[in-house]
Amino acid sequence: MWRAFVHDSDAKWDRQAYLDFTPLDGKFADNTIVQIKNGPIDFQVREPAHPLFGSLPRTNSMIELQVTQEYTGHATHLCYLVPQWREVLDFDTLKAGEGSTVARVVTGRVHSNAHFGFAGVMNFGDARNWTGSHLAAANTHGYGRLSWNPDLSARDLADEWTRMTFGNDPYVVETVSALLLGSWRTYERTTPRRWARDISPIRRTAR
Repeated sequence: MWRAFVHDSDAKWDRQAYLDFTPLDGKFADNTIVQIKNGPIDFQVREPAHPLFGSLPRTNSMIELQVTQEYTGHATHLCYLVPQWREVLDFDTLKAGEGSTVARVVTGRVHSNAHFGFAGVMNFGDARNWTGSHLAAANTHGYGRLSWNPDLSARDLADEWTRMTFGNDPYVVETVSALLLGSWRTYERTTPRRWARDISPIRRTAR
């Protein structure tokens, strides 16, 4: 497993991995998997799907997601990331014609790769609930479920996690699921200045 997160300078941060890895397509050992972040920047609250997805037809590829909320509020903000991941997985690269979604690329259904998969970047702390916030555990659950079935919907996973965590009361399920499903967009709308300040000028432009 070889991470594709490389950069020489901020000037090419958004394209360095594409420039470095596309010339190497087909030159890796058969059991090598190139691990590609969901986006070309660095796990930001908003960025496009990584251009490497679908651009390595002769190389095993997998997706890397950040489950820990490093740039999305840490453990103090509610930011359910499954809708973001779902958006990337549903993105159609068109690399092998219509329907060449990222989900199909990283499950070997576009280029018939022998090896593929999901990687999750996460840290479990010393909090009794592991994730620091009860609701942050929904991201851990969502990552695990999508890894096994990348076609699951964010709503179904939110409902499923809520039922397993807080019970089957319809009002509780509806309320908690609504909070989860709206949180990513809410976080994006309410923290633009902080987000822009914490990253370099090139990354602001790439937004």
